[in-house]
Amino acid sequence: MANMDAAPCPVAAKVAELLVLDIHYDVELKDNSVNLTEEGVALAEMVLETNDLWDENDPWARFLMNALKAKEFYRRDVQYIVINGKTLIINELTGRVEEKRRWSEGIHQAVEAKEGLQILADSVVVAQITYQSLFKLYPKLSGMTGTAKTEEKEFLKMFQMPVIEVPTNLPNIRMDLPIQAFAVGLMITIWTYYILFSIILHFVIKWEMGICTGRS
Repeated sequence: MANMDAAPCPVAAKVAELLVLDIHYDVELKDNSVNLTEEGVALAEMVLETNDLWDENDPWARFLMNALKAKEFYRRDVQYIVINGKTLIINELTGRVEEKRRWSEGIHQAVEAKEGLQILADSVVVAQITYQSLFKLYPKLSGMTGTAKTEEKEFLKMFQMPVIEVPTNLPNIRMDLPIQAFAVGLMITIWTYYILFSIILHFVIKWEMGICTGRS
């Protein structure tokens, strides 16, 4: 069932389409925020027929800001996809579709309004906890990973747990050489010229031997 509080979302989406970037509003890419300019506020208030976007009795500002965020920061087939009339989030790290996840604070509803879909109830965070705090609830902690040694200080500070390095079953035959940095672009260029030179040299040798001309 659609949330009654989201009723202004479709209207806000239409208004957001009328507003022009760098004229009616500015964006901050660092924190994904938008700010209305004086021209933007004036145009929005005129279209919405209100004297104050931030009026407590008729609050359009939150819906309009979310609509602008949905317009600028949430791109279809990048941050989300639309399947069977539903907006599904794409995990930025794994690329997988997260069917049961919804953006909070009205963002998901703003995206649904932008796409002209049915607006579902906004998700509400009842409780939240960090992984570190969750782990501390257990009476005993242990684990094994190949990268724990580099994070030894963090384990000691956070969980008061030492990191023990387990030796290999057989002697290590790998030679750990010092880290070296190369200019990748230069290396590729040199390698390309080397391959090209080898091809030319190959045909020159064949020509001299009479393979390409048919001489015996």
